[in-house]
Amino acid sequence: MIALVPVLASTLGKIFQPLFQAMAWLIAFFYAVVPNYAVAIALLTVVVMIVTAPLTVKSTRSMVSMQRLAPEMKKLQQKYKGDRQTLNEEMMKLYREHGVNPAGGCLPMVIQFPIFIILYDVIRGLTNTVKSGQLIPQLLPRHVPCTQAVCAAPRYIGTSTKLYQNLVHNGGKMPAFGIDLAQRVLGHHTLTAALPYIFLVLVAIGLQYLQMRQLNRRNPQMAQANPQAQMMQRYMPLIFAFIYINIAAGVNIYFIVSSLCRIGLQEAVFRSGVLDRAKVGENSIPGGAGAAAPAKRKTIMERLADAQRNALEAQQAREAALLADTPGLPPATPKTGAPPKTGAPPKTPPPSSGNGGPPPKAAHPRSKTKRSRKAR
Repeated sequence: MIALVPVLASTLGKIFQPLFQAMAWLIAFFYAVVPNYAVAIALLTVVVMIVTAPLTVKSTRSMVSMQRLAPEMKKLQQKYKGDRQTLNEEMMKLYREHGVNPAGGCLPMVIQFPIFIILYDVIRGLTNTVKSGQLIPQLLPRHVPCTQAVCAAPRYIGTSTKLYQNLVHNGGKMPAFGIDLAQRVLGHHTLTAALPYIFLVLVAIGLQYLQMRQLNRRNPQMAQANPQAQMMQRYMPLIFAFIYINIAAGVNIYFIVSSLCRIGLQEAVFRSGVLDRAKVGENSIPGGAGAAAPAKRKTIMERLADAQRNALEAQQAREAALLADTPGLPPATPKTGAPPKTGAPPKTPPPSSGNGGPPPKAAHPRSKTKRSRKAR
């Protein structure tokens, strides 16, 4: 089983190799435009946030809808206390009626983790180094041995790029604004050297709290209705802090810029008024008093039936108006029954016999003459 781990890691590396190369190529492109490692990573983050902006907007709507449903969810919990199955059914019914996806708020987090893993591996690959005497694998087809104590051997990018040349020149380091973006907080032995990296971690944590405060400000009653969610929001950034102190500072730059982009995008969504057009009513529990069922969207057959009904009513109205304007014509009869035929007298039903059977046939005149002759 243990022998399969290297094989599995190698297979996954080959599968994700195109993604690593694509992200490294984007960093190299932005670095050629602005020769600063932090700015290149920030521009890469902006591109990622633009691509994932629709999912971010959808996630924001889902989170706000969940916040507005929090009082109704609290009432359902009190109403069906002790009946877990019925509570789950009513909760799902409430979600369906208001078009809320409970897992919609996790979309940015689900997308963020793969990007975080890819960027983490890309930065490790770009700052890859080999020791003295080892071969530099990037310089193919010739393997050049390292003649220094440590030599840079960047991966995922071509040797002719400006990023590759500067990484080799800097010995596999990413200096930007006085710090090495390839280092992490726990990679320093003194507090003074670790202070800039600690500052990045604190900024990333603070932006996460600011983002959650921005959401909670839209619905102050959520704290009272759902204290579990508030507790989760309070401790989630601290859980991420454990990740921040164990990854390179370049990845922390990505988290900082992505949080800033997400805060700006959420503020734009809030100011646009899109979320205020679909507020949840106060008493919207399914089956409860004052419950307002949302209008269901009609099917195509229902729309066709409505259109046919409207056309028939319009035709009847036009015929009624035409008959009213023409003198000497009888009033219009409704279309529901068949109109009586004109020009023929109405037929009267024949009299029936007393026993409910068919009426007796009338005697023929010739039969009366024969009976009178026999009587003579």
